[in-house]
Amino acid sequence: MTRLLRLAVSTPLILGNLLACIPSSDICQAVSDVPHEECDALRGFYLITGGPNWKDSRGWLDLDSVCSWHGVLCQNGHVSEIALNYNDISGKIEFDLSPISELRKLSLYYNELQGKLPEWLGQMHNLEELILHNNQIEGPLPESIGQMSSLQLLDLDGNRISGSLPTSMGNLKQLHTIKMRANALSGSIPPEIGGCESLVAIFLSNNDLSGPVPETLATLPQLKMFSVRGNDQIGEIPMELQELPESGYDLLQWSDD
Repeated sequence: MTRLLRLAVSTPLILGNLLACIPSSDICQAVSDVPHEECDALRGFYLITGGPNWKDSRGWLDLDSVCSWHGVLCQNGHVSEIALNYNDISGKIEFDLSPISELRKLSLYYNELQGKLPEWLGQMHNLEELILHNNQIEGPLPESIGQMSSLQLLDLDGNRISGSLPTSMGNLKQLHTIKMRANALSGSIPPEIGGCESLVAIFLSNNDLSGPVPETLATLPQLKMFSVRGNDQIGEIPMELQELPESGYDLLQWSDD
């Protein structure tokens, strides 16, 4: 009986020591709570964005349970959410999270991510919330963003995103809120965005947009907030949109992240 008790007490320590001997490059082979390809995608993200220097990297590449890694939530055997805000994440967006096919939320705000938004976002058909505000993201939005069929919240405030809004955004029938204030967007607002029939709020202030605001936006049935203030070259704004408030998060289901 004593021998069995000693074995039971020592087993967690033995397993912990064995796990510590697994190289970080092989940790995903020991993972059993999510598919190996999802672990590999997270491992690439960690290494490319300076994971060892993150403010909080508890569990990453140390524990063989991905769902125990800081900022990672799982559901039904898949990674469903990555939330690593204010975490000193840096580097270009050269990682690929598309193998995490069941991801519902990606939230990395107030970090130091650089470079362009990648085309692989178009493969994230289950992603509902993309929250990357207050980073250093630049360049145009990828045309593939229009393939994110489940997207509800697009929050890219406070970056350096330039170019025109893609016409493909009109395909986002579930899109609830657009937050792209304080970027460098230019050109006119495409009338196709009027096809986003679920839109409740459009925040496009403090960019370089020009031309008239399309009438299609004035016909959006659920729109409650609209802001293009701070776009010096913006043209005529339909009267229906001028009457909408420019802020007021009590009107939204989202918190002001």
